[in-house]
Amino acid sequence: MEVHGFRLGQVWLKLDGHFFLGSIGGGTYNLAVKRLMIAYAFNYVDEVVLFVDDANIRSQRAAIKIGAVETSDSELLNLVDKSQDTHIYKLFKDC
Repeated sequence: MEVHGFRLGQVWLKLDGHFFLGSIGGGTYNLAVKRLMIAYAFNYVDEVVLFVDDANIRSQRAAIKIGAVETSDSELLNLVDKSQDTHIYKLFKDC
């Protein structure tokens, strides 16, 4: 995890993508790893932002499955150099 940037005094932690072998990808291991990474991030921040490509339907469904809420924030997309074809999902510590 690395400090990625900031906006209005907020510090962000960057969680890069992860990949599993086809035999275990998309199953309980994937969900468990995501939950561990997010729980770890919440030790440092109150909000986790997920960037998912428009064509990646599987990851969009996974984001919703773990409780993320889709939002629109073109300023954030520009700040992290993502295209407008990127979906933004947010998770909040107190939820």
